[in-house]
Amino acid sequence: MSMPDENAPTLPNRPDARMPAGEASPFLWEEDAAPLPAPPAPPISQVGQPPRWDVPPPPKAPRQGGSLRGFGVGLGIALVILAVMALGLALYVSLSPATPTAQNGSGATAQSTSVNSQPTPTVTPLAPISTDLAVSLVKQFYTSINSAQYQQAYSLLSSGLQQQQTEQQFAQTWKNTLSVTLQDPITPTTGPGKAVTITATYQQVLNDSAATTKQFTITIVVDYDNKAQPRITQLSKQEVALPTPVPTVTVTVAPPVTPTAPATTTTPQPTPATTPTAGAGTATPNP
Repeated sequence: MSMPDENAPTLPNRPDARMPAGEASPFLWEEDAAPLPAPPAPPISQVGQPPRWDVPPPPKAPRQGGSLRGFGVGLGIALVILAVMALGLALYVSLSPATPTAQNGSGATAQSTSVNSQPTPTVTPLAPISTDLAVSLVKQFYTSINSAQYQQAYSLLSSGLQQQQTEQQFAQTWKNTLSVTLQDPITPTTGPGKAVTITATYQQVLNDSAATTKQFTITIVVDYDNKAQPRITQLSKQEVALPTPVPTVTVTVAPPVTPTAPATTTTPQPTPATTPTAGAGTATPNP
């Protein structure tokens, strides 16, 4: 830095040139600043030459490529996310059911814009159970028990009855049965609701040494279960006395008697006497 020259002329535009004597100027000019101290003298090396000052290079500015690379990666990720969202929206629109249209008062067709609306499922009312179907189901139930097909008979019970006993317990109940015979008549009655109530009688022959026979009256309700299938929903039975057998009366019928005709008796007739004829030479003596 150059030192100020005391003999330099005063510039007319300097504020201190117009300041009264004895007053300091509020402006500090470069020429008026105090001189900087001189840097220390460099040490003398052993060879008598001052050492060379190695000025460190200025710090390098950060490379612009790194920020550009990071920006490119972020942009790629954002584009992938947008593509996935667009694909999901396209799949949702293609798989969603057609939106019903309605006509407004002016006759123009207006389409509903609700995206979350779902079609209302149509519930088909169940028809009442026929008496023939109910009777057939009860016959199949006891026929399966009679042939020891307990699993098939157990499947004809509703889920409510199946919760009361397991399949093994159901089979154990009928295990000591030799035969089951459903007796006539089987009386079906419609109701309650869509159900059919059946009243019947069956005989059960036990598998014991005496082949004990028991008779029960049953009341069975056939109705729809929770899967809309006709099943036995209620079953109650009561043991009754066996009917007294009617004694068999044997009637012996005598064979029919054929009347015979009376025997005929032949009475001998007397032989008449012979009368002699005149002129004959022989005379017949009188008796």
